[in-house]
Amino acid sequence: MNKLFRISFDMFLATIAHLLGWFLVALFIDKDLINMTLLTYPLWFIVCAINCICGTGANISAIRDKNKDSVFSGFIMGSITGLILLLIVLVKIDDYILFMNMNPDTYKIFAIYAIIILYLRLLLKMILSKLYYSNDTKRANRDIYSRKISLN
Repeated sequence: MNKLFRISFDMFLATIAHLLGWFLVALFIDKDLINMTLLTYPLWFIVCAINCICGTGANISAIRDKNKDSVFSGFIMGSITGLILLLIVLVKIDDYILFMNMNPDTYKIFAIYAIIILYLRLLLKMILSKLYYSNDTKRANRDIYSRKISLN
């Protein structure tokens, strides 16, 4: 039950961060971009579902079944599935924007940008899920912090 609460809380934070990100973009750039939240929200739930199945689910399976290969195969399967689904939307981007009852001339460039960012977020979420379940988050944060200091 504790892990289920953590997964639900993680999805809640990811959704709030997604909404807040587009709200801030709309606030600072253009008021019409608040509609990008409506445009990308269904795709964001697809990305979250792929992450729950291939990222979190693979890590729970690796812990429960003592099979370390399931994490790597889940990452590969999730990244390929996400890439295929988001590429299909990219190819049919005008139809998708029209389906969401918006003007393709206004939102096409931002929609392409948003779909690319969604795929990169999917990869990042699966990597962070792997680090979380293998208890390497402290080591990863320490390595990132030491590299940042050495670059300065």
